Amino acid sequence: MSPTLDLRALKDVPVSAARSKLRFNIGFLPKSLLEPRIVIVLLLILGFGAAIRIWTTRTYTREGQDEHLYGIYVNTIDTTGGITHYRKLIAMNRQVQEGYSQAFVPATRIGFIWPAYACFKVFNVSPIQSLRILSCASGILLLLLAARIGWHAGGKMGMLGLTALMSTAPLHVYLAQRALIDIYFAFWAVLTLWLLWKNLQNKKHWGWLSAYGASLAILVLTKESAAFVFCALLGVLLFSRPLKLGQSSIELVGLTFLAPAVAVAILCLLMGGPSEFLSFFRLLAARNEVSDYAVATQDGPWYRYLIDFTLISPLTLILAIGAIFQLRSAGRFTAFMAIFLGLSFVVMSYVPFGVSLRFATYWDVPLRWLALTQAILLSQGLRKIRPAIALACLLCLICASDLWQYNVYFVKAKLYDPITTNLVYAAGLTKKMPK
Repeated sequence: MSPTLDLRALKDVPVSAARSKLRFNIGFLPKSLLEPRIVIVLLLILGFGAAIRIWTTRTYTREGQDEHLYGIYVNTIDTTGGITHYRKLIAMNRQVQEGYSQAFVPATRIGFIWPAYACFKVFNVSPIQSLRILSCASGILLLLLAARIGWHAGGKMGMLGLTALMSTAPLHVYLAQRALIDIYFAFWAVLTLWLLWKNLQNKKHWGWLSAYGASLAILVLTKESAAFVFCALLGVLLFSRPLKLGQSSIELVGLTFLAPAVAVAILCLLMGGPSEFLSFFRLLAARNEVSDYAVATQDGPWYRYLIDFTLISPLTLILAIGAIFQLRSAGRFTAFMAIFLGLSFVVMSYVPFGVSLRFATYWDVPLRWLALTQAILLSQGLRKIRPAIALACLLCLICASDLWQYNVYFVKAKLYDPITTNLVYAAGLTKKMPK
């Protein structure tokens, strides 16, 4: 049976008993209909989260290099005859990359570029505006997905708590306002993770299996970073049986390999064959290793992500780390999230010249789920305050802190790329902006 974080079940219970109850209840999907007041609160949270993603508050308004290139790709599709002639664009992209000493975003990211082109044609907007629409829509969809995950894994309080924490996540609010790929990739990564969990709980359910395979294939077609998500998913499958996270199956394991293989086959077809595919990505990796920007900003020790998340969301990270030490008193879903987070952290932290906070945007959902479980345990320790009131106050404090951090980095400091050196300067830890 899955967990629930329904505070009514934990009200007026000692901390030790609350932890014991939490172990059995976290993740239960309530069968009762949502109460009107819960619906109203949820809509207010979702409305606020959507509004601050749609309303542009970032102060760095110039077009970044990656945004510019994505815009060029969208426009070139239109001028070269549409998606059916996309091989021309990939050939042009490779030719330019071979003659250029620096790495730049490849045109092979069709999982992002093709939907952006669809927005470009449907809404009759500029290429950059179409990319911005796609990013913003992805940010809002991710917020809705967080609400669904919270409902399944924690009942009403889990749904409201996780949605509230995600609604003010500084990195998500910012990236939803830009024409970058990261928030779009985060949506598909979290959806794939969620569908893996559903398949572990529903053995050989062909509906969930089909959705999982399609989501994983789109993820691979979206960005090369899907390789890190794939490794973490395999690790979760490996640990699922000994840790009793769910029931794996031959079909699920096979689909975990088949879906990426189909996506790679599509890319090979567009690029002219497997040898062309391999040689292009070897070229891209070689260019990235000598890229001035990557060398200067995207390398560092294994704990760099910890520093970055401490700077941008300090309270969330502190609570999430605390929750890791409470996993024995949590449920299977919390352990599932923690294992995925830990495995993807290990894989991504050792990539030479490939460490960037934007690349880890999809970590926010598991991080904030862990933070929420720890916040619930803390609220149970305040004996003189009702748990629901204590939890609400604590969540409001975290959300307020996140909005403050967003204002510090992306409004006052006018950051474009939240790399460590820029975050340190914006936080006031150094008085001189790094060159």
